[in-house]
Amino acid sequence: MLKSSIVVILLYVVDYPYERLDGSVRAEERYLAISEFNSNADTFVFLLSTKCGGQGLNLTAADTVIFYDSDFNPQNDLQAMARAHRIGQQR
Repeated sequence: MLKSSIVVILLYVVDYPYERLDGSVRAEERYLAISEFNSNADTFVFLLSTKCGGQGLNLTAADTVIFYDSDFNPQNDLQAMARAHRIGQQR
């Protein structure tokens, strides 16, 4: 589970819309969360774990990536960082 409880509470308190993807999100909800983030400019942030983020996400609407929760496997973090440079690309 993504260790974002404090972040989620903060987003809720300040009323910022967000999407979330971690081990607790079912496969059928995954596509909906990605589509909503990419199509809705009002969605403030997309929270995801680095492990989930390494599974072919295409968040073309993102303009910033912040890593705040490292994975136990440093290779997962390296893969996530390598993919982060693709943020905002069209294809």
